Amino acid sequence: MSGYQYPKPIPTRRPGSMAARIETALLHEINELRADGLMPTTGRFLFYRLVAAGLVDKAKKSAAKDVSMILTQLREAQIVGMSEIVDRSRGVSDFTGWSTIHAAACASAAAASLDRWHERTPLLIVESNSLAGALEHLAIEYRVVLVPLGGQASCGFLGRELPSYVSEGTTVLYLGDWDFSGGHIERSARERLEAYAGVRRLSWNRVALTEEQVEEHNLPVTKKYDGRTKQHHDAVETEALDQRVLVPLVRDALEELGPEDVGVEENRQRAAVLAKLGLSA
Repeated sequence: MSGYQYPKPIPTRRPGSMAARIETALLHEINELRADGLMPTTGRFLFYRLVAAGLVDKAKKSAAKDVSMILTQLREAQIVGMSEIVDRSRGVSDFTGWSTIHAAACASAAAASLDRWHERTPLLIVESNSLAGALEHLAIEYRVVLVPLGGQASCGFLGRELPSYVSEGTTVLYLGDWDFSGGHIERSARERLEAYAGVRRLSWNRVALTEEQVEEHNLPVTKKYDGRTKQHHDAVETEALDQRVLVPLVRDALEELGPEDVGVEENRQRAAVLAKLGLSA
């Protein structure tokens, strides 16, 4: 029998200790995000809120690990919900089928959605999986194509999967780090995607990070070594921008593109299909 206890009690923390302060700060940030309707979030965004508050030092190698450990303890104690923290690097792939094709058809009809863009769907391309996790709910709401690069733009899927979503002038909303390597990743992604799709120009828009945003929000700048230049360059990760600032930025960018409200027509069609399947909407 397993000796693992769940929910797992939180370790006793000495009042005023660093662990106790981190725990208090994490719960404060999570409750703020809950109140603002911005959950789920990612561990990386929470880490940067503690960096911004001066509670942890990003330059300290163990800082991110310490925050992650305490966040895990809060989740295992069920103080923070498992689904409230997104981790796109791990998950379960379910390839099981249905008991009947009728059941599969009913489930598909109940969950199906209509295109809000009339085949002019924008691409939301982000540099990291952490960003993708924090913006996934917006991608679902606006029904756009979400593309996490995973920190590099030479991924085979740029040529294998994405060209089918791209035509001349397709709009791309891009979010990436403000640093030397981030600029290379963005440029490489754009050039490769245009070449693979056989288009001359994408409507490419950098939503974040920009130099103006780094200055406006006084984001922490660190030095990152680049092996190509053998030099250290200024760097700011996109997750350093408060999620309460970042999410509205992306939402505004999507709204400016003019998505159609298809809710009424979607409900009408869904009800008609479910009725044919012998169900009510």
